[in-house]
Amino acid sequence: PELWQWIEDLDDEVGSEVQAKMMMELQRLVRRASRWFLRNRRMELNTQQEVENFAPQVKVLSESMGEWLQGSPAQNWRDRYYYYHQSGVPQDLATLVAGTDSLYMSLGVIEVAKDTGADLAHVVEAYCVLGERLDMYWFARRVTALTVDNHWQALAREAFRDDLDWQVRALATSLIRRWNHKESMSDCFDRWMQQYDLMVLRWLDMLSDLKSADKQDYSMFTVAIRELFDLAKGTTLSEGSLTD
Repeated sequence: PELWQWIEDLDDEVGSEVQAKMMMELQRLVRRASRWFLRNRRMELNTQQEVENFAPQVKVLSESMGEWLQGSPAQNWRDRYYYYHQSGVPQDLATLVAGTDSLYMSLGVIEVAKDTGADLAHVVEAYCVLGERLDMYWFARRVTALTVDNHWQALAREAFRDDLDWQVRALATSLIRRWNHKESMSDCFDRWMQQYDLMVLRWLDMLSDLKSADKQDYSMFTVAIRELFDLAKGTTLSEGSLTD
């Protein structure tokens, strides 16, 4: 409510289209975050407890994403921030709204940090490295761009997003658990990939086929999601055998 009021109070300072765009960004974030909690807390959802657990860390991430992001997400954040700030939006509000896409990612980041004991900044770095090196940013954008013609396709697209969230979280956990503070996350990824090279190459080959296809449809993304699931599951099982 405070953010909504802040946007409305800018009536005489920014254009109405900019205000509407910010409101839509925040609505989308709330919708996606609500779905995340419903999917990840199926058996029991204690709203107050989740707010207490997540709010302090979400605040840290919202204030630091612009500094911690790397690669294409960092450029996306800068482009969006520049647009809002140049449109007259105050710096703090522009910083927050520019990071709505990345802020949704913070829910998974917080879960990985809790599971691994890693700092939030290092988990964000792991997400960025995986996104760039496994081309998952491109894949996520293509999933979002899928045309929805009926209710079942809408459900399928949401299921793709849910599956992708889980798989990226599993991969980030696997990567973090092999990382040591003396190396960069990118160097850690190189070591990690050597261990799972066959599964990683299968995933990258799948993406190559998907990119070169004349037309992309839901069946192709179903197969691709399954391939990524195999990779994520393989790293999870391997991690379990190491800890056992």
